[in-house]
Amino acid sequence: TGLLELKKIIAPVKVEAVNLKKGSVKITNLYDFIDLSNLSIGWKVEKDGETVQQGELSNLSVMPQESAIVEIPYSIPSACSSRYFLTIFCLQKGDTTWAGKGYEVTFEQFELPVEKVQASKCQCVPSIRVEQEGYQLTIEGFDFIHVFDLYEGNFTKITKDYVDMIEQLPKFNVWRAPTDNDRNVKHKWMEEGYERAKTRVYSSKVTNCSDKSVEITVDFSLGGYIKLPILHGTAIWTIDGTGEITLKLNAKVREELVFLPRFGLQLVMPQGTEEVEYFGYGPHENYIDKKHSVRKGKYLTTVDEMFENYVRPQENGSR
Repeated sequence: TGLLELKKIIAPVKVEAVNLKKGSVKITNLYDFIDLSNLSIGWKVEKDGETVQQGELSNLSVMPQESAIVEIPYSIPSACSSRYFLTIFCLQKGDTTWAGKGYEVTFEQFELPVEKVQASKCQCVPSIRVEQEGYQLTIEGFDFIHVFDLYEGNFTKITKDYVDMIEQLPKFNVWRAPTDNDRNVKHKWMEEGYERAKTRVYSSKVTNCSDKSVEITVDFSLGGYIKLPILHGTAIWTIDGTGEITLKLNAKVREELVFLPRFGLQLVMPQGTEEVEYFGYGPHENYIDKKHSVRKGKYLTTVDEMFENYVRPQENGSR
């Protein structure tokens, strides 16, 4: 993926926005000796990741080290709740010694200036049924059944369309695989038991309940055995009639500790849950400082395909 970043940075064609409301862009030829007649320059407009318009800029011949301003004949709404993106891509017209016909030399993407309008939300939240038997709290709605164990202070069952979504108790987690850059600090992490931290529940109770939602408050700590707790926290879980689960959490970390590798909620899904669909940067991994070679869109991939096998352990696979 680093080489893909380099390819984008040193691309021989530069595309800049001039007036995106009118479809006006500036194309600069950075080649020293040839014009752009060897390239096919296409464009597409996507609405929330779905292509709605596309075309090609024909007879474009920009001389070496010169620029041209062109107008692309797309149309966009003045205001809506969706996001629109223009992507311009340069493809090889024919085979060369280094690439085949249709090879993408470079691309550029712009978000189009569409005024944002908030989509209206239905205020009708379905009713739920809440039953408690011992420590087991069952929350049932139109298309879901969630079960919360008040003794464990955690969900033992989460479903969507009555399909099980977890196969282990969710757990708060401060550990991650140490990277090459963590080779020194990881020893301090392990001295404090970060890699073996477990949750201890002090209290777990229903603090608010109606026919539309239920709220559960859990006081807990997280720490490794034979060590003082790494942190103390209060988690407030809210389940509404749509089945949506909201977590609000306040946590205080022991002051003298070395910084945490991470803090998050870890959920283990059943085997076979492989597909990942998302709207964002893709198709390959990207970070805040490594995203020149990616573009925003809707992507379908798998858990395995998100992994990047680096020679030394590194952060990888972010989208």
